[in-house]
Amino acid sequence: MKPTPINMAEAIIDPLWDPQLSELSRWQVEPGGEHGLRVYQNWCFAGFEWARKPASGPALRMSRRFDVESTGYDRLIISIMAPANAILHLAVTTDRGQIAFEAPPAPAEKKEYAIDLQGALRLGEVSLELDAADAGMANGWINWIGLQNSALLPRHLAQFERFDAQWETYLKPPNYDPTFAPSYGILINADELVAFRAEHDAFVAQHGASPYTIAAEAAARLVPEQMIHDYVNFWTDTRYCRERDTSHLLLHHGPAAAIAGLLLRDKTLLRLAARYALSLAMCAHWDDGFICAFPGGNFEHRCFVQSLCVHETALILDLA
Repeated sequence: MKPTPINMAEAIIDPLWDPQLSELSRWQVEPGGEHGLRVYQNWCFAGFEWARKPASGPALRMSRRFDVESTGYDRLIISIMAPANAILHLAVTTDRGQIAFEAPPAPAEKKEYAIDLQGALRLGEVSLELDAADAGMANGWINWIGLQNSALLPRHLAQFERFDAQWETYLKPPNYDPTFAPSYGILINADELVAFRAEHDAFVAQHGASPYTIAAEAAARLVPEQMIHDYVNFWTDTRYCRERDTSHLLLHHGPAAAIAGLLLRDKTLLRLAARYALSLAMCAHWDDGFICAFPGGNFEHRCFVQSLCVHETALILDLA
């Protein structure tokens, strides 16, 4: 596969998440039967596992000749979920020579590792090794292999920094007094709200707080505008999002602020909820990663993230 751009600064050269496009079959995997090694194509990544740490050498060694032009890019990127504390080694052959890379012990989360191509204009072979840290069974996966232009990346990311908490022309000003009543009654109607408020007031009087106020406090600790990006995370699921988006927890908090704001008649919380909804609206795609919008790909997750975005924006529009 030729480099396929996913934005102005990045491209994919092996979409290992997509069974229809994955080029896992082009990788040469060194046999590891003695330690129970298995490498396989899953529906959403190229997976690997081993039953025990090998007596010597890496637990996984695989290589592939890409022979692709890398002009316009200065980094090779690999997205991988390695077993905790395993050590990743990469060797990259280019028209400028050999490049060696060793990652620190892997954390218990998916990582993207960037290898400086040192001015190379063409990629040859990429060799990957994983040294096991623990004696027992371990597993993980590789999402994709890509290229990056580190100089252009800030320009791409800057396009999502247009908005702040004021949302001029989009929202009523902070001194606006809302009605504190649902507009459409999707979640609760006016009569139900009266009873719900009484029940909630009694609970807070007895316990000092409620699950609704606690959830709203969590929402208020975040800045939704700082989480506007290309895509929307699937709650805390980080299998498909970029590493730079792992902390962007834009979903869930808006409805929490809206419900608490309605119960407490707190216009600051209602405005916060509206800011969450607008931040969702300003994300470029209601998917959890570029893998869902990859040119020519058929992988999708829209029954999850898209439905959540629709649900939350409708709910916030009703309540706030």
